[in-house]
Amino acid sequence: MNKETILIILSILMLTIVLGLLILVMHEVYVTSLENMGNRNKMVKQYKKDIASRVEKVNVNNRVIVYQHFDSRYGYSEERVTPEMNPVYKDKTIYFYKKNKNKYIKGLRIFLDVFFIVIFLGILGFNIYSKVTNSLYSINGTTYITIATGSMATKNEENTYLTMNSLDNQIKQFSLIGLDKVEDPSNLKVYGIYAYKNEDNQLIVHRIIKSEVIDNEVYYTFRGDANTKSDYFLVNAKDVLYEYSGYQNVPLGYFLSFLSSIVGITALIYIVVALSFNDYFDSKKEAKYRVGLMDYLNDLNKEETAKLYSSI
Repeated sequence: MNKETILIILSILMLTIVLGLLILVMHEVYVTSLENMGNRNKMVKQYKKDIASRVEKVNVNNRVIVYQHFDSRYGYSEERVTPEMNPVYKDKTIYFYKKNKNKYIKGLRIFLDVFFIVIFLGILGFNIYSKVTNSLYSINGTTYITIATGSMATKNEENTYLTMNSLDNQIKQFSLIGLDKVEDPSNLKVYGIYAYKNEDNQLIVHRIIKSEVIDNEVYYTFRGDANTKSDYFLVNAKDVLYEYSGYQNVPLGYFLSFLSSIVGITALIYIVVALSFNDYFDSKKEAKYRVGLMDYLNDLNKEETAKLYSSI
């Protein structure tokens, strides 16, 4: 087991521990919230923010007074009396009800849910695309690739041609760079940066340092600017696929490299798991809160109804 594999395993192990701790914290917050909801005295202040009231006229039809109150479990219930039964009856009462949530806030939440789903599917599709194309991305005719090694990041003192020719276009490790397709191999130049595929089908981005003709075919010697030795085989001119365009973006390269790595994919999956647990706990808390709020409303409305009956 090499060092890179050990680092990947340790990283995934750390992510798993962090996920487990995060879920435990969310569960503790959930349990504490349920305990608080079980104490009406603690919740009344919040309940009052989420309810409203209006004055309702008591229905008087054919000298029969109909008092109504609302029960969240059974709907409306009513009490019928006559003025003779209640000479000082009241013709108005106060009705308490749950406020409707702001439709804009609800719409924003739906938008954010859809947005994150689209982002997740986009990143998942990107990872699949990266694996299929070996991390090559084509946009408007230009191919982009992240550089995994530091073979072009610095100038090796032994490569004197770099200083002599003022070749300062080094490529930092993990950079996202642009590559243009080589249309005419005869235009390749010594000291230019080009890309070819090695025997393992990996795209190598190095600098041409020498050209020679063998059996009427042009071959090139490639070497990374930070390396002391040239690439181990000559590359035929027709096998040179791309030319470095000069574009490089280090932050974006880091981001794309991370997303396409095993650790990045694992982190993405764990984020989705954590968000799913959070949504689950939130839905359970919302359901518990809604029951407590409706019970509170019922009690308020019953109190108002009792005031109407007080003189009967």
